[in-house]
This record gives sequence, C-alpha cells and structure tokens, in this order.
Amino acid sequence: MSSERHNDLGRALRALRIASERTAESIARRASMSPSKLSKIENGKTRPTLQDVDLILTALAISDEAKTEFLKEARRAATEETAWREIRRMGHWKHQHAIKAVEAHTTLLRLFQGQLIPGLLQSAEYVSAVFTSKPELPEEAKRKTIAARLERQAILYDRQRRFHFVIREHVLRWRICPPAVMATQLDRLVSLSRLPHVTIGVLPLARRMPDFPMTCFSMHIDPARFGLSA
Repeated sequence: MSSERHNDLGRALRALRIASERTAESIARRASMSPSKLSKIENGKTRPTLQDVDLILTALAISDEAKTEFLKEARRAATEETAWREIRRMGHWKHQHAIKAVEAHTTLLRLFQGQLIPGLLQSAEYVSAVFTSKPELPEEAKRKTIAARLERQAILYDRQRRFHFVIREHVLRWRICPPAVMATQLDRLVSLSRLPHVTIGVLPLARRMPDFPMTCFSMHIDPARFGLSA
C-alpha cells in the first residue's frame, strides 16, 4: 500500500541524512522547510510531495542517479494513493464495474497474483471471505461488490479471448476461509483450467526465486514508551 511506501521513503531519507552525518535542522534549512515537517516526513507521519523529496535529496547532495530512483519511488507512491482514494470515493463495487469495462476490450489477459486467488477465478464463497476481511465493508456495499466481481467472471467463457494466470503456491494454501470453502475454490480452479483458452500456472514453493517480493512492513516499538517490559 502507499502508506507503507511513504513510510519506507521517509525511513530511507532519514537513513541517508544520518549517513551524511548532518543534523535534521541543517537539512531542513537547506531544503527550505521546517525541522518539524522534515521530522514528520522521516517518521512517516506526513506524505512528502515530489518537490519535498527533491529538495531533501538536493540538500543531502545525493547523486543525480540516486535522486532519479528516489523520485521514481515517490511518484509511484503518489500515483497509488490517488488510485486508492478514487476507489474509496467511487465505491468498491463501482471499481469492479470499471475493471469489467477494461476487460471487455481485452483479448489477451496475463495476470500474476502473489496474495490471493485472482478475482476472475474466485468462487462466490471465496469472494465473500475476501470482502469480509478487515477493513470490512458495510453490508450493502459488500453485497454489491461481491455481485459485481462475480458478474465479471462471465468473460471467462468467451472463447474469443485468452487468459493466462500465474499464482504462487502459498496462495492455494492460505486459509482465508473454512477448509470446505477452500476445497470448493480449488475445484473451481481445476475446472477453469480445463477451458481451452484459460491457462493457470502455479509458481511452486520449492522453486528457487530469481528475486524477492518487496511487499513488507515493520513495526519498531519502544517498550518504555508504552509502559511495557522489555
């Protein structure tokens, strides 16, 4: 999520400042911002604009090559946040209709999923489990969203289109729903894989990974601050 990205970006900027052996006050002054704003950016409490990141990196005298990479990440986070804000504004079920409109003009779909069964392949019970998880949608919104996602699946039976799905093996093992529901979901995958224009591949856990997935988060807790014993 974008919140994770801007937290990571803030931590990275702080690490660069510490490595440069410069104080927050001196960098804030060079970047034409208040020390409190820089502190909030470094601690993930304020989402920096592209200009903020550029000013901080310039104040740190970072190379142009490194600056380009940082600005690319900041731009990506800003774009993702805009997308999620639009989804929340329009409603999740309307977002499903928007995806359906895109799929209507798609003749070849290639999709990799590393977290869940792809939406087009989900059983009704699996879809319900997904939208019942936190943060849970209001009942009416959930009903509309589930119906909209299931409506999208009719496109799978159009033999004028082709679908190629790749799923990581652990997705098939995660119990986000009761075992009986998961068994039904796996049976659906097997059935859909028999369609001549649908290919479903599974990336096995035993296979050596060429790269590492970068979706992660960390929590740094000060026990004393919260009255906890170390």
